[in-house]
Amino acid sequence: MKTTATKFTPKALALFATLTLAPLAVDAQQTVVTTPTTPTTTATTTTTAPATTTATTTTATTSAGTVTEFTPGSRIIVRSSAGAPVTYSVSRTTTYVDEAGNVVTAESIRPGTPTTVYYSMEGGQQVVSKVVVQRTAAAPTRTTTTETTETTTTATHHR
Repeated sequence: MKTTATKFTPKALALFATLTLAPLAVDAQQTVVTTPTTPTTTATTTTTAPATTTATTTTATTSAGTVTEFTPGSRIIVRSSAGAPVTYSVSRTTTYVDEAGNVVTAESIRPGTPTTVYYSMEGGQQVVSKVVVQRTAAAPTRTTTTETTETTTTATHHR
């Protein structure tokens, strides 16, 4: 039995590589296809997903009153002169500042401390983003502020 070797042209090799190797190079964000152009060189094309823009609207509400109970990393209960005590959730990302914007320690907040809390509704809970410690008793207020953040991701195309 006689065996013969078959010679392929560079175009035939490129087509073969594209059809057999390209599906292995697919990624959720990026597609990379390597195609031989001659027996000793290859060309690589990288395609990246298109740019996306995301707009996020966050509504923060403020409430002023006096702390009746505080557990750092868990909750703060504030009573305004206008109503019953309200429980808010706090986390490790909650910031604590004085009226001038200087950072204060969570341990400095005790029952009887006048404060203003900035919170938003998340999953049915009032989650505090910032607590402002007042030097004098705060007048009870409830204000709604809307902040819009726009994030743009830019795609790149390499050849």
